Amino acid sequence: ARAAPEASLHRPVVFLHGYNGSAETWVDFVRVFGAAGYAKDDMLVFDYGEMFGADEDTPIEEIARLVVPRVRSWLRWRAGLPEDDASHDADLPAPDWICHSMGGLVFRVVLKNAPGLVHRCVDFGTPHFGQGIGDYEFVALWTGYQTEQMSHGSSFLWNLAADWHYYGHRTDDILFIVGAATTDRLLDFEDELAQDGLVNTFSATMLTQADGAAFAARTFFVNRIHSELLADLYQNNFAGLVSLPRGGEDPVFRLAYGYLND
Repeated sequence: ARAAPEASLHRPVVFLHGYNGSAETWVDFVRVFGAAGYAKDDMLVFDYGEMFGADEDTPIEEIARLVVPRVRSWLRWRAGLPEDDASHDADLPAPDWICHSMGGLVFRVVLKNAPGLVHRCVDFGTPHFGQGIGDYEFVALWTGYQTEQMSHGSSFLWNLAADWHYYGHRTDDILFIVGAATTDRLLDFEDELAQDGLVNTFSATMLTQADGAAFAARTFFVNRIHSELLADLYQNNFAGLVSLPRGGEDPVFRLAYGYLND
């Protein structure tokens, strides 16, 4: 049996990484959230490859299916309950979620299938409406079935959007933090909105009207690039969306922490 969890006054938080990522995505967040008072056992950091043997060909829906029971057993353990005892699940606090890129799509499948398992979400650079990739110079890195699912017009995204509206989900409980690292080293999009080097602004904010009138109420733009990998590829000095170079004073941390703890 696992050791008893550390006591904490914080709501638990789940971290979901993006395509071809790992738990390393969240090193800065875990460190800074810990310094801000979160106990180690308040944070569940997923690594799809390490935990589930998943790779870029594993369907996003399958990852979400595996995430749900892992979160439930973790919440039971935190409460001092047997991990296979579901009798008190309704009494356990729903966790917050922090998601990067494809992790936001995993989250939306979780929300559809287990809405009671969600309190709030902080979303970083998720391609909610898909991403065109063909013109990028690093297209050779974009492989596997997950990339098909995240491409513009995929059946996965169409079905996810239909489910979103059918089940009445809203963006009110999601904080969108969107990269706006505008530089001539990044591709320009026809919509001429700032973007993070990979994900179109419309897509990253679930924007539904081209005139910009339908931004979610909680949308913030930060001068960041989608990931540290892209910063290296583009040879620029922008920090990644989920990097926290200024620690507890970093604006990205302050936005996320403030939203989850207001």
